[in-house]
Amino acid sequence: MTDLTVFDTEAEAIRVQVETTVPLLLTSLQDSGVPLEMSFEVVDGRMTLEATLPQETLSELGETLDNFGIRYTVERIQQEPESDSLLTERQEWVLDEAIERGYYDTPRRTTLVDLADELDVAKSTCSEILHRAEGRVLKEHRDDEVPSEVVVSSS
Repeated sequence: MTDLTVFDTEAEAIRVQVETTVPLLLTSLQDSGVPLEMSFEVVDGRMTLEATLPQETLSELGETLDNFGIRYTVERIQQEPESDSLLTERQEWVLDEAIERGYYDTPRRTTLVDLADELDVAKSTCSEILHRAEGRVLKEHRDDEVPSEVVVSSS
């Protein structure tokens, strides 16, 4: 590092400008197409970066960091659904009906057979729709509990 300029200081954060003759981390981010305006945290020489990136950009970042010999750890990767809704319209409808009719109550107020009959779908179809919807909801719930970040540390 050849120069450090402090711009803003707050209780939780400091905004600085760093100049260096060997900007390997910055070069790695630029070469990979990672947006430079994102925020990141540096503590004890370890940079923590949380970003939403296309898979290709993340792969390029990993390759570039490897090429420069920069050690890094990817803490979590989460794919975002293609649409705004987690469930299809049909999954939402069947799940909402199952909840409303007491399928998830303890004890249950309706059975899978009764629910399927009331919705005028086959039992196997009703079961499959609920299973897929439950899987998506549970996986999304578990993913939300883990912080999303890419941690990059250099020595």
